Amino acid sequence: FYFFDVGVVNSLAGNVDRGRSFEHFIFHEMRSYISYEDKQVDLKFWRSQTHQEVDFVIDERLAIEVKTSQRISDSDLKGLKALSQEIKFERQMVVCFEKQWRKVKDIEIVPYQQFLQELWSGELI
Repeated sequence: FYFFDVGVVNSLAGNVDRGRSFEHFIFHEMRSYISYEDKQVDLKFWRSQTHQEVDFVIDERLAIEVKTSQRISDSDLKGLKALSQEIKFERQMVVCFEKQWRKVKDIEIVPYQQFLQELWSGELI
C-alpha cells in the first residue's frame, strides 16, 4: 500500500525506513504525473513465485526498481532480470542515488534527479 504521506507511514511503522520513504516519494511523483497528464496507463508492481520483486511496472513499456544505494550492484538488479525473463520491456531502470547515468546490459541506472526530469518532461511515460 502507498499512503498519501510518508510521515504517516513512518509513524505507523514506528521508525523511519529510508528505502520505503524513497519508494513512496517516487510512487507519488509517478502517480501525480499520470493523473496530471491524464495518462491512460496501469501503474503496478510485480512479484514472482520465488519472491523476486520489481517496484513499478507501467504496461509493458517500463519497469522500475527504486534503491537508496549510491552504487548499484548486481544483486540490486535481480528483480528486473527475473522480470525480463517473462516480459520484454521497452525500458528497465533502477532509480537511485548514484551521481551518473549508466547502463548495465539492458538496465539503466538513473539518478533520481534525472528520473524526475524525464518524468515531468513527458519523456518517460
